[in-house]
Amino acid sequence: MGTLILIVLFFMAIFVAAWLIVEVGKRNAEKAKVYELLYDLIQEYLMKPVTDSNYDIITSWIQLLGQLKYKDMERTEVLSCEFWRKYEKIRLERLSEDEHSPESIFGK
Repeated sequence: MGTLILIVLFFMAIFVAAWLIVEVGKRNAEKAKVYELLYDLIQEYLMKPVTDSNYDIITSWIQLLGQLKYKDMERTEVLSCEFWRKYEKIRLERLSEDEHSPESIFGK
């Protein structure tokens, strides 16, 4: 009788472990799906013309992409480099504007 109980407990433990592995896999798949959707959206926006509003939108999305729990660091880095290369002119203009703004010269 004791052996039967041990066998039942063993199979219950295996069942619970398998269920947990499946649940973790589902959560990771959902996180990967969110990453892929955001990544594809940013790529789509990178194909659009270079504008200030696109710059602001893509900058915030790339920051969000970097903060996601699931992320492919290499793909995120490649996407960021592509963005900075394309929007370098706007970035440099904003840096020079910030450098010569009254707030940066006199403080807030």
